[in-house]
This record gives sequence, C-alpha cells and structure tokens, in this order.
Amino acid sequence: MIAIDPLTTERLLDAMRWSDARAAIGRHSVRELWAYRELVYAFVVRDLQVRYRQTIVGVAWVIIQPLVNTLLYSGLIQLLQTRTANENVSNFLLILSGSIVWQPFAQGVQQTTLCLANNRNLITKTYFPRLLLPLAAVTTPLIDFAIGWMCLVFFSIAFGVPIHAAWFVAPLVALLVTLMSFAVGVWTSMLNALYRDLMSLVPFLLQIGLLLTPVIWETQVLIPEKWRTVAAINPMVTIIGLFRTAWFDQPAPTLAMIVVSTFSLMIVLFSGLWFFRSHEDLVADSV
Repeated sequence: MIAIDPLTTERLLDAMRWSDARAAIGRHSVRELWAYRELVYAFVVRDLQVRYRQTIVGVAWVIIQPLVNTLLYSGLIQLLQTRTANENVSNFLLILSGSIVWQPFAQGVQQTTLCLANNRNLITKTYFPRLLLPLAAVTTPLIDFAIGWMCLVFFSIAFGVPIHAAWFVAPLVALLVTLMSFAVGVWTSMLNALYRDLMSLVPFLLQIGLLLTPVIWETQVLIPEKWRTVAAINPMVTIIGLFRTAWFDQPAPTLAMIVVSTFSLMIVLFSGLWFFRSHEDLVADSV
C-alpha cells in the first residue's frame, strides 16, 4: 500500500491550518493550483487507501467488474442472436474495449460528484483551492484504465488479434477520458454540494449514458451515417471510437465527429469551471 510521507503531510497541513476557509475563494490561478500539487497527491493516496482497505480481493475488483459486465452483455447479445459489431470483431472484445473506457469515466464522475460533500470537515476549517478535490477524484480511476488495458491486451492475444503499435495509444485515451470525467465532474460536484438530490440522480444518468454510448455496440453498425455527427455531441462516442480504431483497425470517427465532440467537451469543461468558481464561495456554508 502506498504511504504518505508524514513530514510532507504535516507541512501541507501547517500551510493550510492558519488560513481562513473562505479566503481568496474563486481567485486561485494555475500557479496556485501548482503550488498545492502535493496536496492532490495526498488526496489520491488517501482515496486509494480508503477504497481498498478491508477488501478481500482488492484491486482485482477493477478486473472483475468489466469482465462480469462483458460476459453478461455478450450472453444477452448471443441470446438475442444479433450483432452489435462487424463480423471481424468478437462481441466479447468489442464490449470489453468499451467497458474499460467507460468504467473510469463513470467512476470518475461518481467520485467527483461526492468529493466536496465527503470533505466537508476539511473545507469548512481550512483554505485550499477547492478545485483540487475534483482533480484528485478523477485521477484515481486511471488505475482502473491501466489494469483494464492490460486485461484487454491479454484477451486480444488470446483471441488471435495481431499486436500492433497503435495499442499504445492508451495514454492519450486515458487523458481524454480523464478530461471528460473532470468536465462533467466539476458540474456535478458543485451541484451536489448545493442540492443533494444529485447524489441519487447521477448513477441513474450514468446508466442511461451507458446505453446511449457505444460501449456494448459499435457506432458504424447501429447508427446511420447521417446521425453519427449528432451522436458525437456525446464526446464519449468519439473517444471510444478512436480507441477501437487503434485496437481493431476499424474505420476512424469522421473529422466532423471529432470536431463536434471537441467543441462539446470544451463547452462542458469551461462552463463547468465557470460554474464551479462562481459558486465556490458558497461551498463552506452548503456542505
């Protein structure tokens, strides 16, 4: 288990202890976020320790969850005697590739939604840039993606998929997934701090998102060509499409889809940052 250096933790707490919880709220810059970077590391390590403490199988849950989902969906598709992918791709590998991209996104959104409410004691007593909490919350699911990627490599080799260099595009996909979960999370974290109903609504919305995103099906098979650009308003459609293009050598998302997804992601991200910072002064009283 990763441990935090006690001296580093104490120094960070000393720097925060004498600060007013409401001081300089909403005025922090990138330079200030960088100055508190060690605190992000401390939050990430703490979240990992809490997540796997007193668990029987520990990190194995990261593999068990997408594998079980893949087996269930593959069995359902087999019973329905339908195809959700082209004939050159196994349904099992198609669903697994979508699951290991979707799971870190969903996990990141769920953790980010709760990050302010779960740290109310810290928020109400000390000042630090509140944006550090969503940043830390979307970082821990990267471990899920890394382990899932290795799992996909194993099963791809077992299914006879030729190894090629494009498989190592994974860090770029991980960056896009993290950015997407952060963009959604800055909205949901602040909304959940103000209105606790969102804590129950987010899992339901993620279930709907799972069905609307090509996790268990392939965009080129189920979406008519004229509607694919509209579907790209959901950036996860294009992110999963790019990942499968690199993995299975499938047709890449069109330039129009990439442009629409990029524009949509930027709108969600920058509007979320604006909303977060404009309501940041209310967090100490709301949580």
